[in-house]
Formats: sequence, C-alpha cells, structure tokens
Amino acid sequence: MVKHAILLASEKWCEEASKGRIKIYHFIKPRRRSIRALEPGSVCVVLTKKTREKPSRFYGEFTVVRVRKVGAVEWNDLINKGLIFSEEQERLRRGQERWIIEFEEFREYEVKVAKEELTDVRTRTSRRPISDWVITGLSYIDEHALQAIRSRAGRIISHRTIVDMIKEIGEILGFHVKTEENTPDQVHRLDITWRVHRDLSPLKVWEVEKSGDIDSALTRLKHAFGIWHSELYLVVSDAKTRERAENTVRNAFVEIEKSLTILETDEIVNLYNSLRPHRDIISKLVRRYPIHS
Repeated sequence: MVKHAILLASEKWCEEASKGRIKIYHFIKPRRRSIRALEPGSVCVVLTKKTREKPSRFYGEFTVVRVRKVGAVEWNDLINKGLIFSEEQERLRRGQERWIIEFEEFREYEVKVAKEELTDVRTRTSRRPISDWVITGLSYIDEHALQAIRSRAGRIISHRTIVDMIKEIGEILGFHVKTEENTPDQVHRLDITWRVHRDLSPLKVWEVEKSGDIDSALTRLKHAFGIWHSELYLVVSDAKTRERAENTVRNAFVEIEKSLTILETDEIVNLYNSLRPHRDIISKLVRRYPIHS
C-alpha cells in the first residue's frame, strides 16, 4: 500500500511552489532514512510552519516522482536552476549530501485549514487526531487521512482547476468556449477563448500562468491580439506576480496594454463561487437576451 506524508515547509516555500517553478522539496538535516518509505505516487501534504501571525495550515500537496540523495555538485546546480527554493540559498561543500523529493506540480488548496481544526481527522491506526500531532519534518499518513484533509481543504487550485473555472464562467455567461485552442497559424496554443458565436473570432482570450513565466504568457496573448484583436486576460497567482506582470507589460508589451486585464487566482475563484450557485437563473437571462444572437 502506498504511503502518504505530511511535510513541513515555510509559507514562502509554499508560495514559490504554487507559482510552478520549484520542483523539489528538500530536507534540512543531512540524513533522513525514514523518507525511503515514500515512492512514486505517494502524495505529500505540505503544512506551513507556525509563526507569531499565523497558525500551521495545510497549504497544498504534490505527488512524488522520485526520492533520492544528491551530493554537493548536483545540489548547487539545482539551486542555480531555481528548482530548489532555499531562503538561505544554502550551498553544500564537497562530501555533503541531502535527501530530496522530486515532483512535477504543487497543487494549492482553496481552503487552507489550520492543523488545530482537524480534531476529527486521524489515520486508521492512530489514537490521536492530527490536530494533536507534533510535526517537525515528516509524518506518515494513510489514504483515509489524506482524503479527510482534502475534503476539508476544498478544491485543489491547479492550472487545470483555474482553466476549468474560467471555462464554466464563460458558459454560464452564454459564451461559446474553447480550451487549448491553437492560433490559426499553429504558432501558439491558448488556454481559453470565449466567442459570442462558434463561427466568429474570439471576443476574449485567456492565459493562466501559475508557473511564473510571464513573458511566455504575454507573448502568446500578443500573438493572439495580432490575429484577432481580442480582449486579453492574464490570470496570475498573487498580487506580487500581478505587479511584476504589469511592469513587464509597460516595458515590453505596451502594444497590448490597453486591451489586457490582469487578474489574480483568488479573483477567479471568488467570481466562480459567486456565479455558480446562480447558474440556472443566469442561464435563463442569457437565453432570454442571448449575447450570441
């Protein structure tokens, strides 16, 4: 049976991992033999470290690709490539080693539940609930506890989740929606397009960028604008990334500045959660006054 785990990390690590650049979780202590129980397919739920301002919270999760030990040369190379986030930018000396966990995508939780709230969540063999656990680095959990944490944490906010939300928002509002649409010249693939009619050019073009590669997303939107002259929307992870994107637009993508709206993930989630309960009545209004007529 595959084992899962709770891992401890700083909130800053979680924020950086959510942007998609970090692909490795590392342990500070040189040796951790118990990590060998993790295997490809194991899910690691990441718990933030408690601070004076915030309690420990379950921030998100990732699926293990590989667990292994690395030496100084490879470790330092991984830091240089930005795949490891170390606030101290710790460098290893010859002969030093670290255990690492490789993963492909960090999936942020919609609701970040405090550990103290999980008074009714436990593994099938544990006597005490997770709220009482002292987690200092790695604690193993079973599938039962993993699913219980997921149920309390709500939706997993991955790139796919945001794309699906924008797709459903467009459909609720009466648009004809396509995902992963290629531009007519096949140069770029776009996350989402909204049309007022399936046979017309897109009215709105969306790119969701959680990896932090803002330049690439803006390049795709600029290319789409050159073909369709559509309204452009870029969805980014947080306020800091939004500010960086706005500066990038002013400096290098001024041609699309007036046609571009930059939104944060939370704004899409809030809009989705506001519209979805009223989907039926909105659909009736759209049918009565169809935007695609």
